[in-house]
Amino acid sequence: MRDTSNRSWLADLFLMVILMMTSAPAWAELTAHVDRNPVSLGETLRLIIEVNGQLDTRGFDSSILNKNFEVLGTTSNSQIQIINGKQQVLSQLNIDLLPRAAGDFMIPPLEFAGDLTQPVSVTVKPASTDDVAGDISVEMNVDDLTPYVQQSVILTVKLFFAVAIVEGNLSDPQDARVQIRRLGEDTRYTADRQEVRYQVVERRFVITPRQSGSIDFKGVTFDGRAAIDSGVSGFSIRGKRYRVHAEPLTLEVQPKPKFSTGEWFPASDVQISEQWPETAPTFTVGEAITRTVRIEAHGVFGEQIPELELRLPEGSRGYADKASITTSIDKDMPVGVREQRIALVPVKAGRQVLPAVELNWWDTKADSQRVARLPERIIEVQPVPDTDSGVASGGQSDTKLSADQDSTPSEKQSAVTNIFSPVAHADGWRWLSIILAILWLATVGLWIGQQRTHRRKTKVTSIASQAIPLRQIQIICNRGDVREIRSALIEWARSARPDQPPAGLEDLALICDDKTVRDALARLDVACYANSTEAFDGAELWQDIRSWLPGFGQSEGTNVTRHSALPPLYPEKTTGER
Repeated sequence: MRDTSNRSWLADLFLMVILMMTSAPAWAELTAHVDRNPVSLGETLRLIIEVNGQLDTRGFDSSILNKNFEVLGTTSNSQIQIINGKQQVLSQLNIDLLPRAAGDFMIPPLEFAGDLTQPVSVTVKPASTDDVAGDISVEMNVDDLTPYVQQSVILTVKLFFAVAIVEGNLSDPQDARVQIRRLGEDTRYTADRQEVRYQVVERRFVITPRQSGSIDFKGVTFDGRAAIDSGVSGFSIRGKRYRVHAEPLTLEVQPKPKFSTGEWFPASDVQISEQWPETAPTFTVGEAITRTVRIEAHGVFGEQIPELELRLPEGSRGYADKASITTSIDKDMPVGVREQRIALVPVKAGRQVLPAVELNWWDTKADSQRVARLPERIIEVQPVPDTDSGVASGGQSDTKLSADQDSTPSEKQSAVTNIFSPVAHADGWRWLSIILAILWLATVGLWIGQQRTHRRKTKVTSIASQAIPLRQIQIICNRGDVREIRSALIEWARSARPDQPPAGLEDLALICDDKTVRDALARLDVACYANSTEAFDGAELWQDIRSWLPGFGQSEGTNVTRHSALPPLYPEKTTGER
């Protein structure tokens, strides 16, 4: 009996999963928005319902809209898109509405197969008192006649026509004193004026004044033909010619306020944020970590956002990547985004203060100065982990050996003193001490000379032996793998300087006096840590650093003293230094 119950439960679960899979498109998220907002009384608007997948309109009831709007009709369409090799269906339902009264209204959620859309707010203004002259008319207006210099405003052009247009052209506004950009596609709807129903084509622009003062805009022009009834033969093919001008308008552009501070940047809203690869990033000496600072500004385009000054904490270096600048449209207004990535490389351990980031901007809604700010951040930088225990033990052995060597002359000197002290007089002891001191200094001088000769021979041999590895580095550079190039250069540098091996590309750049090479190493370091999809030009890097790398193309015994690619990190003091 229990087995039967379990099988029944499993069957129900399996059936539920199948139903969820088959009904997934209906459960996909619905979105709803209108094509125009606000609208004037007598003008139509379109409510657009979209969903990824098939939209099930069976049982849909539009009567819920009848309270505030007249439903003029509905249309639907579907589009098939292929994204990353997968086929997706985008379904759309369009509902044309005519407001019944002026005011602020809320389109309630609409139900489709058990799923609901979000509510949509709509503002309906009182009917326009402008008279539409004749069969065709053009209007031009701006949402703010007194903007600040460099403040973006919306210019709207409307073409009204009550006849059948067979051909025509509507000019765009032009003026060298402002920057003009088209905003989206044309919108079409109907509007009632003076008891006449007109078809309307609406075109929107973002205009940004480049200078303050009065700017007179010439009215745009419609030039075209409309079909006319020729009686028995029906509509004339040639039609009637129309040329209609919009009334000009004047902008009174205000200058930058005298009490504003910082770089002038007008916008309706500005938000600044930062992103790290991890929620709680770990900072370690010599390891780069990418910080992304993001600025989102409403009412401006991305290229209008000023460049930030990203200050670095003491004890860290930074390598900035090229800024990413984008612009999108939200509620018929541009939204600019500027993202700046910087590779932060700590060079010493301990607590560091990442300075605050500030951007002064002018709030065009509140007409006041504001500051978008990222607060300062305290970071704890960890030292480089000591993974080579042999180095530590070796250091202890050297210390012990040095102590033994220091004790040896004392023991020998004590033994000599004990031997001669019973029979020596004061003058004899003084001469004996002088002779021993001279012999000791001669021995030390001979030993130092042998060591310097040995180091010079070792250096020449080591540099000359780099010819083959450097050819391998050239091959690696040509392959363009940034991390492989970085590893090869660091490995070469460590083999060329076993006494003071550089920890990374930063140390390698520090000991170079060639700006071209330093820039090339910095470019490679940024490429290693930046999230970039662009291919790295390793061949160009090789051309920048090849003359700096010693021993390339030279055989054993070649004179390489003219190269000084790896000067010491801590140079020895020259004669006369204290």
